[in-house]
Amino acid sequence: MKGLSTNEYTHYSRKRVTWPAIIDFNKQRLPVKIVNISEHGALIELDIKLVINQKLMFICKAFHHGKQMNLKCSAHVNYVIISRYGYHIGINFDAVKKEEKKFLADYTHE
Repeated sequence: MKGLSTNEYTHYSRKRVTWPAIIDFNKQRLPVKIVNISEHGALIELDIKLVINQKLMFICKAFHHGKQMNLKCSAHVNYVIISRYGYHIGINFDAVKKEEKKFLADYTHE
């Protein structure tokens, strides 16, 4: 969601996950580790630094209660923090399908 400050953004329910994910940007596909996720965005770990407001495609295979959902949505970089293993990058989802948003909401609000 655009227009949210970091404090407003991070108050959404977040949950740690181990789902496989990649980001697609500048004609590159890179595997990423998801640190946590909400219905509005995710915190990912990557070994390269991305630029704030950089547009990307977030692709993830999500699992919850025996259900599988292939998430694919456009996103942008909200913030970048140096971490122990590279960079923690906060991304905001720009366009999430209704069924994907409901899946994430159900998962994070348990």
